[in-house]
Amino acid sequence: MPDTVISVEHLSKAYRLGQIGTGTLSHDLNVWWARMRGKPNPLLKIGQKDHGNRDGETIWALKDVSFEVEQGEVLGIIGRNGAGKSTLLKIITGVTAPTSGQIKAKGRVASLLEVGTGFHPELTGRENIYLNGAILGMKKTEIARKFDEIVAFSESSSSSRRRSNATPAECTSGWPLPWRPTSTLRYSLLTKCSP
Repeated sequence: MPDTVISVEHLSKAYRLGQIGTGTLSHDLNVWWARMRGKPNPLLKIGQKDHGNRDGETIWALKDVSFEVEQGEVLGIIGRNGAGKSTLLKIITGVTAPTSGQIKAKGRVASLLEVGTGFHPELTGRENIYLNGAILGMKKTEIARKFDEIVAFSESSSSSRRRSNATPAECTSGWPLPWRPTSTLRYSLLTKCSP
C-alpha cells in the first residue's frame, strides 16, 4: 500500500488588504488627514476616481482545501487566474504560511513556481548552481556529485563547463543560456533534487 507523501487538511489562506504608503511621510500624512476629514485623496489627479481605501478587507485565496497525494502519484493543479494555484504551491513548499489548516509532507518538496527566480547576475554559473541548490535543500556534496548532470540537462555545450566560471554579466548573446539567469538551469536543478 503506497504511503501518503503530501497531506493537505482544511487549508485556508486569507490576505488582508491595506493601503500601501505613498512613498513619503508628508504624502501619507496628507492622505490620512484628508480621509479623517471625509475629503477626497489630495494626491489624485484631476478626473481620477478615488476607489477608496480597502483597509481591513479580506480576500480568501484558498478556503477549506483538502487532498492527499500518494507515493508515485502525479498531481496537477489547474484553474483560472485567481483560483489560488500559486498560493497553494507557496504554502506546500513553505514559502508562505496558511491562515488555517495544515500540511504534512514527507521528503523534500520543491515547486516549479517562478522557476527563473533566484539567480544572481554577478555570480558565475557554478556559483548560481550551488546557491540555488542550497535554496532547494541540496547539500554541497550532492550538488558537486550532480554538477555535470545539471549542466548536461540544461542543454549547455561541452565548452560551457569551462565557461561556468564566467558571470552572466560577462556572457554575450553567443554564450550558452545556462550561464545566464534562466529557468532552464533552475529546472535542471529541480530535476536533480532528490526527495
